[in-house]
Amino acid sequence: MSDRDRFSHQLFEALPIGLAICHMDGRLSYVNEAFALMIGYSVEEALKLTYWQVTPIDYEKQEQAQLASLSESGHYGPYEKEYIHKDGHRIPVRLSGVLIRENDEDLIWSSVEDIAISKTAQELKAKTEFLETTFENMADGISMVDADFNIVAFNSRFLELLNLPKDRFHPGDPFESFIRFLVERGEYGSGDVDEKVLERVNKAKQFESFHFERTTTDGRILEIRRQPTLGGGFVTLYSDISDRKTVERALRESEAKFREFAKISSDWFWEMDADLRFTYFSARNKEITGFDPDIYIGKTRREIRYGTDDDENWKQHLQVVDEHREFRNFEYDLMIAGGKTLTISISGNPVFKADGSFDGYYGTGRDITVRKQAEKKLSESEHQFRSLFHQFPTGVTLEDYSQVKISIERLASEGVNDLAKYLEENEDVLKSIVLEVEVVDANDTQIRMFGVNTLEEYKKYEADNDLWADTSWRRFYIGELVSMASGASTFTAELHDVTADGTAIEIRCTSRVIKNPANDWSVVISSHEDITARKLAEEQLLEQATIDFVTGLPNRALLFDRLALAMEHARREQRNVCLIFVDLDHFKQINDSRGHVAGDQLLEKVGQRLSNLIRQEDTVARLGGDEFIILLNDVELPSGPEIVAKKIIDAFINPFDLDGDETFATVSLGISIFPDDGEEAEILLQNADAAMYKSKRSGRNTFRFFTPGLNDQAEHHGRIAERLRHALDRGDLELYFQPVVDIAGDRLASIEALIRWNDSVLKAVDPEQLIKVAEETGFILPIDKWVLAEACVQVAAWRTGVAPQLQLSVNVSNAHFRSSDLVESVRGVLADSGLPAAALTIEITENLLMDDSVQILDRLRELTAMGVKLALDDFGTGYSSLAYLKKFQVDTLKIDQTFIRDIATNDGDLALVDAIIAMSKSLGLTVVVEGVETPEQLELLKARGCHLIQGFHFSHPLSVDEMTEYLADEKTGLN
Repeated sequence: MSDRDRFSHQLFEALPIGLAICHMDGRLSYVNEAFALMIGYSVEEALKLTYWQVTPIDYEKQEQAQLASLSESGHYGPYEKEYIHKDGHRIPVRLSGVLIRENDEDLIWSSVEDIAISKTAQELKAKTEFLETTFENMADGISMVDADFNIVAFNSRFLELLNLPKDRFHPGDPFESFIRFLVERGEYGSGDVDEKVLERVNKAKQFESFHFERTTTDGRILEIRRQPTLGGGFVTLYSDISDRKTVERALRESEAKFREFAKISSDWFWEMDADLRFTYFSARNKEITGFDPDIYIGKTRREIRYGTDDDENWKQHLQVVDEHREFRNFEYDLMIAGGKTLTISISGNPVFKADGSFDGYYGTGRDITVRKQAEKKLSESEHQFRSLFHQFPTGVTLEDYSQVKISIERLASEGVNDLAKYLEENEDVLKSIVLEVEVVDANDTQIRMFGVNTLEEYKKYEADNDLWADTSWRRFYIGELVSMASGASTFTAELHDVTADGTAIEIRCTSRVIKNPANDWSVVISSHEDITARKLAEEQLLEQATIDFVTGLPNRALLFDRLALAMEHARREQRNVCLIFVDLDHFKQINDSRGHVAGDQLLEKVGQRLSNLIRQEDTVARLGGDEFIILLNDVELPSGPEIVAKKIIDAFINPFDLDGDETFATVSLGISIFPDDGEEAEILLQNADAAMYKSKRSGRNTFRFFTPGLNDQAEHHGRIAERLRHALDRGDLELYFQPVVDIAGDRLASIEALIRWNDSVLKAVDPEQLIKVAEETGFILPIDKWVLAEACVQVAAWRTGVAPQLQLSVNVSNAHFRSSDLVESVRGVLADSGLPAAALTIEITENLLMDDSVQILDRLRELTAMGVKLALDDFGTGYSSLAYLKKFQVDTLKIDQTFIRDIATNDGDLALVDAIIAMSKSLGLTVVVEGVETPEQLELLKARGCHLIQGFHFSHPLSVDEMTEYLADEKTGLN
């Protein structure tokens, strides 16, 4: 080693600033003591570490950016980071360095300063840079003493800090003279001068490193560091720390960090002579190869390498060496102890004598085995990534947003604060920015998704595809740009798109920013998922969720959505909304008897008929079962709802064609008005429902408006069910009888048995409500049997007295008729009462006939064979069918009172009565008209040949006693 090199080495070792030299792969080749102390290790320990072992993992991206800067410009930093101290805590530092070339190898020379105290860190950096440029102009004082104890060198700062006269000391002066001057000046306190000088000189002759602080006579505090040199003597560094006592710790840490950084710059040093034989290897080589460096001395590199000289790279390297040129990062394989093979990278610089003749090489060696293995794995990983990228089931694109970023930043500099609003109002600007996006790559799935074959074709498709007609894309671009400009990492949206052949598709696009250490978002990776099938399925599910499957009408969910909108509009505009609750009368019977197919067919036709009656802005919905809702917007009160309700009633005069069979149906309507009858959808619907039940109790085939009392009626309905449980046991039920008059013969034709209930709590209960509750609760069967038995006994008694020819009609419920013991029950009642079968007429509903079962038909035939007559009650209110009248042996049709009520004023009802009369005559059936209450009704019926009349015009239902008197009077004829 030359004197100059030794001097530099001693100087760097004595510096309090961390210095390091490392290979490009992070292996340290040199650190000074300051660097080692900075990270808490000895120099020997530090040289066993790598740069990455003392760097926290979260600085990896930052470090890569600095390495890139180093490769591009030859220097890096200054920049700030942290080191990991030996005890685990982190040390903040500022680093800077340069790329140097030595023995054809790139090395990194770095300096490290502590930045715990910003001002101190800046001063430290300045001093470090100062030391690196010139010894004389260093910020700290330096003195060097040789083995003979002479002061061989010092700088002006040394004189300044120790307040020494410039002409008092010169290079070559004895070290003792310097000590004596300080002692005499009182630097070491009072006492015998010679003793103190001897003490200080003897201590210095121990050639030990030391570090201490001393206060000078003028009050300044100096930090003094001494380091023995390899050739004997020592170097001393003097720093003025008067104004920054706290820098002591910072300087130690900075020195340790700097040493650690220097350690990672290279693995070992080597030297060659002019014959290209090794003359020197640093000890680090042994740690790498396992061999003592001495075995390499005197050998050429080709003698110790592993392999042959045949490969072209080795030949080129030998040519460079033979030509005495510098070389960098030459790689070759080297077999080390244990038979293991390493990949070595070497760099070297030629050395020439003063006369220009070649004198050998010096350089560094680096173990790059791990790096080469990593490069191989990286290459394999990149290959795998490319393979996965192109085989990924979702379309993926990489796009360059660098120009977009510039444009967004320019808008911000021009004062655009609300970027979203600005882009919405300036579509031309938005379009120009979006056109700056450059597609860098796209995987195979993305390319195929849009119907093209190559990346170039896809890029052309993207450039030509005009998406501006679709607002979803404008919203997407605005949202994406605003999101990215605000620092967000991802943005997702569902969009409409078209493929190259014009096929419409739905995609889900997620853009994800790829940020570099500078937080730059110039690169965007986007995934594109074809969700066309999913969106179609969602639409189908939405339709299924909002559309009734049977009728195709809106269901309850969609109805409530539209009702909410209608009510909100009505509140805002102070308008009215109307709900009409439509319930098919006796639907259950046709559904049970003819099957669900016919029932569904009827529901569909009812929905169509209702839809034809309303405006386009109104809604017909099916709630379920046989219940429909009509929603009327902006109705005029009170005429609007009533007009629509009457149109609905009239629309059901005509029969429905169910697979060629004409079937009549009627409806009961309930009407509620927003906001008078409720300001919430559920309340409004409940009140329309209550009004509908009022229509049913009023005889069906009519409509009723909601009134507040209807809710009370619902509560009353529940109380009836509770009291009815024990009505028979308490004997609360009684029979009434209503005459059927033959106006042609001016005589009593028959009587119909009716039930009445005068409860002790509820008082007189409406008969229709009684029957309805009994059917709902299952009490109808015992009540039915009781009525039949009691009526037969009573009529048999009258026949033996006041009315020998008296005929009896009894209603038998469908539940009773379907019971297996019906015929035997009737036969037993007749036998027990003594009433002849010919005197009994059993009234059934037309809905029973819809149950086209063998059992029902057999029971009808058995009753007829027994002599019992059959009457079809309430004809026209169910599913009236001519085919069923032909099939079953019915003797009498009873026209329901709902068709009689308005025949004097309603031509439709009168026409329907005419049709029933004509049909009955053609079939040879007897017709009984119910509900006749006025002379006008009677005259119209008489004119049409109807002579059997039942109704209040002749008589209300009578109790047993009242009927006994009536029958007595009847002997003399009708009054």
